[in-house]
Amino acid sequence: MTVRQALQKIIDEKEKAESAAYKDPECAVEMAKALEYGKEREKAQQSLEAKTKEEKAIEAEITKLKQKLDEVRKEKETAQILATLKDAAEKTSFQRARGLEKKATKIAAEKKSSCEALEKADRSCEACSKEAAEHETAALQASKNRVAAERKMQEKEGGTRGMTEAKAAVKQACSERSAAERRVEEAKKALQALQESVRSASADARNRSVRRAEAEEKLKGLRRSQDSAQEKLQELSQQVKKAEDERKAAEKAAAEAQMLAESV
Repeated sequence: MTVRQALQKIIDEKEKAESAAYKDPECAVEMAKALEYGKEREKAQQSLEAKTKEEKAIEAEITKLKQKLDEVRKEKETAQILATLKDAAEKTSFQRARGLEKKATKIAAEKKSSCEALEKADRSCEACSKEAAEHETAALQASKNRVAAERKMQEKEGGTRGMTEAKAAVKQACSERSAAERRVEEAKKALQALQESVRSASADARNRSVRRAEAEEKLKGLRRSQDSAQEKLQELSQQVKKAEDERKAAEKAAAEAQMLAESV
């Protein structure tokens, strides 16, 4: 007997036994109960598999929500760090701007002082020029007096007394002329010194004006940077608020998913 024939014989015997069992009322009831139990068991197995599958999906959703929550927390921490850095940068910019304002005020005061010194030097220069002109006039007058004395001496060449007076007049005129020339030289030197002081004061005033312009330009740049930092800070505040809302939504979804998983 082959294996196929043996299997066929077993199947035939099983069918005969089932037919005999169906004919017996008690066996038929038991078999019906067994079939019903098998169907219920299969249905329960399918329901359990569906619940298990749903539970796995919920667990995956919870894991996904936790990951998203971690990302939101990291974004929030990053936004807080950036906000702190921006606050520090804004504070530093404000302090630097105040320093530049004080420096600009100081430069303006120095410029005013330099302008006053320049005006004073101009007045002194004018006075020295006037004094030099007076000394030159005095020297010219002394020269005229000397010439007149020489002429007088020549006119009175015959008398000793007249000659002595003329020589004395010539000597006095020469002395006055020398003194006038010395005063002229001193006035010229004083005038040159004042002119040099005026040039130095003018250069100093120009340099201070340049430094003040540079300080004002830096101050404008810092104010622009401060405005930009303020705008960036507002943008970061909005991002922090958005991240906080997303975090709350993620926590709520995670809680709902956890409750659903516990109920399952």
